[in-house]
Amino acid sequence: MQITFLQAKWFAGIYDGLKRSEITIDFTKTNKRVIMLSGLNGSGKTTILSLLHPFFEIFEDTRPTIIVNGKEGYKEIHIKNNEDKYVCKLFYGKKRKAHIYKNDNEESLNPNGNIT
Repeated sequence: MQITFLQAKWFAGIYDGLKRSEITIDFTKTNKRVIMLSGLNGSGKTTILSLLHPFFEIFEDTRPTIIVNGKEGYKEIHIKNNEDKYVCKLFYGKKRKAHIYKNDNEESLNPNGNIT
């Protein structure tokens, strides 16, 4: 399994550390097998690492401050597994939703978006 793309909007660790509301990382733009994150304490490294797991922050991180206060958070992660491609779209608002798409299919594998 290979993560090929990450986009995150309004995550507190990114906003506080990088002073950015959004980050996008396209891992297909490099031919390197190892990628290193470096930076000062509090610069967002751990947040980026946790965002690489499709559901980590939903199940493990129950802090109400994971998203910048008053904002609607969003995360999109693309994963390649052999010939299959998955797109996970997670929405962080008053109610958290998750949709997973396989091989460019427009129908979500989780149509109701519930997270359980």
